[in-house]
Amino acid sequence: MKNPMTGLRLGLALLLGTLAAARAPAEDVDPFQKRINTAIARGRDNLLSQIPGMTAKLPGGYPMGRLALPLAAALKGGASTKDPAVVAAFDRLAKLQPSKTYGVACYLFALAALARKQAKEGIRRRSRTFVGRKPHQAKGDVRKRMAQMVEWLVNARVAGMGYWHYGVSSGGHDFSNSQFAILGLQIGIEHGIAVPRKVFEEIAKIFVSSQTMMAAPEKINISYGLRLEDLLQNRRTTAKAQSTSFTVKPGGWQYTAAKGGSKASMTAAGASSLLVARNGLGRTNLALRQSLDKALVRSYAWINKNFNAFIQAGGGGHGLYTMYSLEKVGDLGEIEKFGEHNWYVEGATILLDKQQGDGGWAGGYVNTSFAVFFLTRATRLKPYSAPKILTNSPAGGGSADRDLVFIGRLNGFISAKEVLKILGDSRNANMGSVGEEVVRNYNQNFVGELAPVLLSLWTGSSDKVSRFARTSLQQITGLSSSARNDYTDWYASFEKIDALSSGPGVNAAALSSLLKNTTSPTLKSKILDLAHRNKLYQMAGDLVGELAISKSHDYRLKVNGLLNLWSGRSITPPAARDADGWKKVVDAWRTWAVTESSSLVAGRRLDSLLSSLEKASAATAPGIIKQIVSLGDSAVPHLRRAVEKSEYSFHLIEALEQLTGEEIGLR
Repeated sequence: MKNPMTGLRLGLALLLGTLAAARAPAEDVDPFQKRINTAIARGRDNLLSQIPGMTAKLPGGYPMGRLALPLAAALKGGASTKDPAVVAAFDRLAKLQPSKTYGVACYLFALAALARKQAKEGIRRRSRTFVGRKPHQAKGDVRKRMAQMVEWLVNARVAGMGYWHYGVSSGGHDFSNSQFAILGLQIGIEHGIAVPRKVFEEIAKIFVSSQTMMAAPEKINISYGLRLEDLLQNRRTTAKAQSTSFTVKPGGWQYTAAKGGSKASMTAAGASSLLVARNGLGRTNLALRQSLDKALVRSYAWINKNFNAFIQAGGGGHGLYTMYSLEKVGDLGEIEKFGEHNWYVEGATILLDKQQGDGGWAGGYVNTSFAVFFLTRATRLKPYSAPKILTNSPAGGGSADRDLVFIGRLNGFISAKEVLKILGDSRNANMGSVGEEVVRNYNQNFVGELAPVLLSLWTGSSDKVSRFARTSLQQITGLSSSARNDYTDWYASFEKIDALSSGPGVNAAALSSLLKNTTSPTLKSKILDLAHRNKLYQMAGDLVGELAISKSHDYRLKVNGLLNLWSGRSITPPAARDADGWKKVVDAWRTWAVTESSSLVAGRRLDSLLSSLEKASAATAPGIIKQIVSLGDSAVPHLRRAVEKSEYSFHLIEALEQLTGEEIGLR
């Protein structure tokens, strides 16, 4: 879910998906988005708690579907493919034979969710058998099982009629079973599984011919989503292209193909079925396509006119199934609004209000599954959302502003993390150049913040998007490794450094340990900046050690410069390839470290304490004196020089007497 700021704050177009959601820090996430994320997690956990019992003792009636539906929703809600409950449920499903339309369709939902989650978790490996397949398409046993279920659905339809019933049908039908079967075929389309074109022709014909129209025409405005690809290619970039008005007679469907009245759930089922049929037909049979498109517009008008029948029904019964059906229309049709109704925002608001204390929704695991599907945008493989473009320069004050980068082709600023997330969802190699521009234009002092998003793009596949992610991580980190785990470890260190820099005080020992245990030039440089900013002069010895072991000329220049700054010296660095020259520089700093580095630490620390002592009250002075004394003998020369000045605090005498054991007195 994402956030495209259209209209009121509540309507921050979560449908389109923009600035707030791409793994931003918690304080940058919109409150409404935050509530949705929490609701999804609670719903997922509710389902996961029920799945083991259902696996052990299969529910009656539709065992395949009743187990597969919550399993699919749990995966969509973020469950791991390695979760024992998920693994056991799929093992159980693999032993079941297909027999019911609902069950087979739900099993396809679960298999599609599994394939997508596997790709995101990066557990797939390259295989010559599947060269040319898209990274998010199912492979291996998952694809094989998926193809079997698609074939079963094709054979289970009422031949020549375009609809389905509860099982392999010889005549009966209903549009609820048909909707699930057709959504199952959509999964076949998305995963490159062949479905005869005549099946989609039959679907289109039955839904076009059975639509019931209302008497009076209605004006309807449909607002469509906008893909980032479209923005980059200057397609559909005008308001007129994104929003289209029609004046048509609203048209809907009832439970069967008989005309005479319409139901909200069945109208959404009919519209989503036509959208799948259009996908399956492609560019063929243009006359049928035209009839199909007209029927779709009529169904959109019916949905707009009767919108409350979809949303207000969210309390129970078949209401959440109706909302799920609406979600499929908005999702497959790439629709943001029906008239003035932002269907996702309004629906999500209802679902948030209806969630129960245990994380579920009234009606048990079936309704909870539908609710999670709605909130997570169900089974879409290819996103169409585009981040919001800002034409003014960001202020640069916080991480949300840092996330905005300028993209030349768009002539505006856009969310870096959101662009990368869309690139990961679509796996569109043609968008690689804009990904490179995002990484290049990100504030280089904070570019490490992009590592988690780039790691999510680097899957087990060897596609161009994974290669882009790996190359970008190499540039950001300065590492040359081809092992993904090395970059995961790098980011863990990056977070530790960030935590130290934002904490109440920087621990020199912790920073020294991080410096010694990383090979990344960018992390080392970040550590040096933090040490200098916090005046951690006690790390001077560590810097000399870094100078001795590093092979990077640029890094050596930075270390040498920092040592010059700290010590007040001016040791000139040699040329890049002058190994002997660098050896002499290292030897000079080693000599200095033995004789003077401890004095440097005491002197620099003492300067700060003396400054504080000049402003100290009678109550605070003893504590500062105690800190001066803790510096030990190395502080004595500095104190003696301080009391040689014409004006000095009598507290200096007290500190000097405690350090030397001598009675000095005022002079």
